Amino acid sequence: KKICEVKIDNSKNWKKKHLDTIKNIYSKKINFQFFLEYLLPIYSKNYEYLADFNIDLIQSILKNYFKKNIKIYRQKNIITNEKGSKLIVEICKYFGANFYISGKGGKNYLDEDSFLLNNINLQYLDYNFLNEKKLKNNYIFKPELSALDLILNIKHDFDDYIK
Repeated sequence: KKICEVKIDNSKNWKKKHLDTIKNIYSKKINFQFFLEYLLPIYSKNYEYLADFNIDLIQSILKNYFKKNIKIYRQKNIITNEKGSKLIVEICKYFGANFYISGKGGKNYLDEDSFLLNNINLQYLDYNFLNEKKLKNNYIFKPELSALDLILNIKHDFDDYIK
């Protein structure tokens, strides 16, 4: 199933379980107030689709943590029959992008030739650079965790790392 098709089962009390877990793990972290102020209100809304919930969380983080006003587009609005790497190439072409950044796991499945043939520079993001920098509070970045872990452990000065 595509993420835009995944429905949230609101008959289960997933919000309470999710919120309790976040509070138990992060309530004493330096930036927990960010969660309370900007992300907790999103949980009070009722969502039918997981994608809508995720987009609202991402937009709030972009706007309120990174101080970036970035419009999020839905792939379903781009008409194409392509899949996999060719779909990503089509999306890049749709937006006139000549640069695509993937997580390092993309090396296992992306067809690099598709990007080369379309003059799109494919780069893989290596998260290890975060641990090479001295992060505040001796925080050790763990790429396998949610971005929320980083956000709640580091105050808003993280902007220096995202350029």
